[in-house]
Amino acid sequence: MNLGDHDKLCEAAKAALEAAINVVKPEVVVSEIGAAVEGAITSYGFKPIINLTGHAVARYDLHHGLSIPNTGLFGSGVLRKDDVIAIEPFATTGSGMVHEAPRAEIYQVVENTPVRSPTARKIMKKAQEMNGLPFSRRWLQIPKADLALPTLLRQGNLYVYHCLADVPESFVAQFEHTMIVTDDGALVTTR
Repeated sequence: MNLGDHDKLCEAAKAALEAAINVVKPEVVVSEIGAAVEGAITSYGFKPIINLTGHAVARYDLHHGLSIPNTGLFGSGVLRKDDVIAIEPFATTGSGMVHEAPRAEIYQVVENTPVRSPTARKIMKKAQEMNGLPFSRRWLQIPKADLALPTLLRQGNLYVYHCLADVPESFVAQFEHTMIVTDDGALVTTR
């Protein structure tokens, strides 16, 4: 979804994704995928975000093992037949590096320490339904959740994922597909 007048930036991220998919096959070094992403994005005059990556995928383990870079500078991992990976090219008008912003929207249960607050207990119960996967604050729909989340963080029950930002006034576009590595290349499962 384009949230403004950023068609060319979106095209760059989408082209990078297609270029990366075309490289996927067994025995490919992940830096080759990163080089394809970087080449496509820079050909549009933008930068790839180099400190974000795609990743291997496993059940209830969203960012599993292997990282798939957005640049050819990193990554010595090798794809194997039947690997399941997510490729996520990020194109930016900014610096090409993101940092954590103060705002947080995504959380994940990391400990199941007992809590006193009824609201905190409701949050933990709702979060357990995610089977250890991250969840969005807006999914909770629990009154006073914003008051209980800091307590759960202080107690170590939750891990917080802060929003990521590039330099002020910059824009980022991202496209993503999940695929299985086959002898014939990438079997994209999310088209």
